[in-house]
Amino acid sequence: VEETLDIFNRADNPSVTELSPLITLLRDMANTLGLLGLTIQRKSMLGQAALILDMSEGRKPANLSTLLKTANALLKINAAVDILAVQGVHARQRLQQSPDTDFSETPQFGIVLSVVVDEAKTELAQVIQPLVTFIDSGTQDDSLLEVPGRLKQVEGFLAIASHIRAANLLALCNKYIEKVFIKEATVPALPLLKALADVLIGIELYLDTLAGNPMDADEILNVTEKRLLVLNKQ
Repeated sequence: VEETLDIFNRADNPSVTELSPLITLLRDMANTLGLLGLTIQRKSMLGQAALILDMSEGRKPANLSTLLKTANALLKINAAVDILAVQGVHARQRLQQSPDTDFSETPQFGIVLSVVVDEAKTELAQVIQPLVTFIDSGTQDDSLLEVPGRLKQVEGFLAIASHIRAANLLALCNKYIEKVFIKEATVPALPLLKALADVLIGIELYLDTLAGNPMDADEILNVTEKRLLVLNKQ
């Protein structure tokens, strides 16, 4: 399931119909979870099947944020199964007390996190050139209009992964870009451009820390927040 979602997300022009085979598979897996006594996980799996059905039929967007929610839910289910396999039936009651199984130490977590961090960094990198083009020409194009959506994808990843402070800072940065570059169609003064660049670099560096870079994540956000204040004082 995870591999299919990853291939779909990486495709240049994915078709939502490619997700359809997952629906039956997830429902079958949900039945198996029920037989194991993992009722909360069964309910979650059925929820993911319903979500993918909505995506395959066009009722929900098949974007990075939605796919990340599904991947996040599947990780928690996999972690619950792993815990049950290791600890036996004694773990079943604890697993049913909360759907939020701690999966951060499971092998799948590092693999999936690395993939989604790469995707988030790719989205972030793709907002730079449209901004530079507008700064140089003063002319808006379609790629510039796509910038807020791309940043919202990254913001969604950060929020889903519980990095709320970073998500909020990026949301404020996105509002500034949408207001100044798109609605007002103006090129900011050089000090503001430098501050904006520092904010985007700060978010990229923060993403690097999620992938294992030993930099101080809190300090990166502190500096990013200070540079964001420069933009908000405009």
